[in-house]
Amino acid sequence: MAYIGSPLAARCEAATRMIDNEPALHDTLYVDCERFPGMAREDFENREGTIYSFYLARYGVNIIRTVESIAATACPAAVAKRLVIANQAPVLEMTRVALTYHDVPIEYRISYMSTLKHVYVNDQGKSRR
Repeated sequence: MAYIGSPLAARCEAATRMIDNEPALHDTLYVDCERFPGMAREDFENREGTIYSFYLARYGVNIIRTVESIAATACPAAVAKRLVIANQAPVLEMTRVALTYHDVPIEYRISYMSTLKHVYVNDQGKSRR
């Protein structure tokens, strides 16, 4: 939480992403309540497009850079339950900070991904086609 200020000002949203109708990735996002006033879980879940396009369209906050680290770890019990895998199963833990202009942190995210059936691919930028 040091990235975005006081834990008292943080809002947490958690979601499990599905691939082929199976849980594959669990995200927990932290954002500053003061920067995103009135954000409701329903607005977040029912948004059109990406999370970052939602931040821009609804709040005028443009994410221009992310810093991400990835490590192999044992899956925490609560996340393993959501991913329908064994407690302490090996997963990828991805930590990301999304920044706006002047490197102001906007979002802190922790994601866990089971690699039993999937691989992690991060393809950013424009297609070369």
